[in-house]
Amino acid sequence: MSRYMNHCYDALKPYVPGEIPQDPDTIKLNTNESPYPPSKGVCGCFTPENAETLRLYGDPANRQLNRAIAGYHHIRPEIVMTTGGSDETLELAMMAYCADGIAYPDETWTWETLHDVGAQLTKEDGSQYGLVGNTDANQEGYYNAIYSYGGYVINDAKDKSGYDDENTLKAMEMYAGLVRDCMPNQSTMAEVGNNTLFVSNQAAMGMFGSWYVPTFKDLAEQGSNQYAVSYLPFHDANGNGKCDE
Repeated sequence: MSRYMNHCYDALKPYVPGEIPQDPDTIKLNTNESPYPPSKGVCGCFTPENAETLRLYGDPANRQLNRAIAGYHHIRPEIVMTTGGSDETLELAMMAYCADGIAYPDETWTWETLHDVGAQLTKEDGSQYGLVGNTDANQEGYYNAIYSYGGYVINDAKDKSGYDDENTLKAMEMYAGLVRDCMPNQSTMAEVGNNTLFVSNQAAMGMFGSWYVPTFKDLAEQGSNQYAVSYLPFHDANGNGKCDE
C-alpha cells in the first residue's frame, strides 16, 4: 500500500512514544502512573483485574488488542490498526491515501469518472496503473460498457451484430480510452495477469468477474492484501448525474 501514500509524508519521521514498561510491577511516574489503585468507588465499577490496570499507562501500540483482533480474523497482527474510533481511522486513511482528492468509487461514478481517476493514478514509469480490465473476456470488460451505453452485441433474433450501433460505438470508444490511458499494455496484462497486477498493488482498480471473488477473499483473510468491492460505473445519458435505467 505504500505506493499509494501521499508523498508529502515521505520525509516524515513518525512520533516515537516514550517507553512504557510492560512489567506491571514497574511504575513510571512521569506518565502519571501511580503505585496506588483508584478510589473504591471507581474500583467498584470494574473487575479487580481491570481496576488494577487503571493506575498504569496503557500500551500505546495496543499490542494485546491487536493480537486478539488478528487472531479472530486470522490475519497478521502487524496489519491491524486500532484508533480512537472510526472517525479517526477514516481521517488517517484519507490523509494517507487521498492526497489527490480522489474519493472512493461509489454509485455516483460514471465511466468518464473511472477514466479520469484511472488516468490520474497511472504513472508514466509503469510502476502503477489506474485500472486493469480484460479486452478478451467480454463478460468482465467492455460488454458492461456497451449495455450501460444502451448498445448491444447481438440482437434478440441473433441475426444482426450490434457493433455498428451508434451507442455501441460510443461505448467502445470510451473503453478504448480506458485501455489507452489507464491500463498496462496488452502484453503485460496477458503475461502477468490482471488479478496478479491488482493483488500486487500495481493496479489501483480492476474489473473482475464474480469467479475471482473466492481468490480475493482467501487473500484478504490471509492478510496478504486488502480490497473492496464497488459499483460498476454508469453512462450518464441524460446529463443529470444519475443512472436513469
